[in-house]
Amino acid sequence: NTAITKTQGCISCKICSKWIHASCAKLSDKDLIALKAIKSSAFICAGCEYNLTNRHDNDSIAGDVRNLSKKFDEFIISNKDEQNSIKLALDDIKGEVSACLSEIKSDITKCNDRINGVETVAFSKISNLEAGCNALHRRLNRADFLISGLPEGLDDLMAPVIAVAAKFNVDLAKHDINHVCYINGKRNILVKLNSVANRDKIMRQYFKTRTLIHRLLLF
Repeated sequence: NTAITKTQGCISCKICSKWIHASCAKLSDKDLIALKAIKSSAFICAGCEYNLTNRHDNDSIAGDVRNLSKKFDEFIISNKDEQNSIKLALDDIKGEVSACLSEIKSDITKCNDRINGVETVAFSKISNLEAGCNALHRRLNRADFLISGLPEGLDDLMAPVIAVAAKFNVDLAKHDINHVCYINGKRNILVKLNSVANRDKIMRQYFKTRTLIHRLLLF
C-alpha cells in the first residue's frame, strides 16, 4: 500500500504498464538492476502473467474444439459418402430386382399363353374325339331298335321280334338278329339286327301306322 515514488525501487509491467514495487514483484535489487540493464528484457506482472496463462489454456481448448469440429465434419462427410454408396448399392439392387420381376412376369405370361394354347388344342382334340366316338356309337347302334309294351318274363325273345318284323312285312330269321334282351327293368326289349337295311324297313313301316300292339302278335 506504500505509494510509488522515484526514490523507491520499482518496475513497469510490459503489458499493462503499471508500476510495481520491486519488493511487491518479489524482485531483488540485483534482479531489478539486471532487468534495467538488459534492454531486450521485459517484466510482466503476476496479473498479466495469469491472464496470459489462461489465454493459452483457452487457446488450447479452442484448438481442441476446432480439432473436434473438424473431425466431426470429416465424419459427417465420410458418413455422407457411405450413405451415398449405400444408396447407390440399393438403387442397383432395386434395378436388378425390377428387371428380374419383369423377366418373371414375362415368363409367366409366356407360360400362361402356352397353357392356354395347350388347353385349346386339347379341348379341340377331345371335342373331335367325342364327335368321332358319337359317330361310331351311332354307326354301331344304327341297326338297333326298341320294342315296348310286351309282357315281362318271356323265355324266347326271338319269336316276338320276328313277329313284329312280319307285321311290318319284313321277313327276319334268327340269324338276322345279332342280340335281343330286356332293358330298363324289363319294360323294353333291345333288338340288335345284323342288317341296317332290315331295321330301316321296320322303322319305315312303323312310322306309317304306329298302331301295332302286342295282342296283334302271334307267338
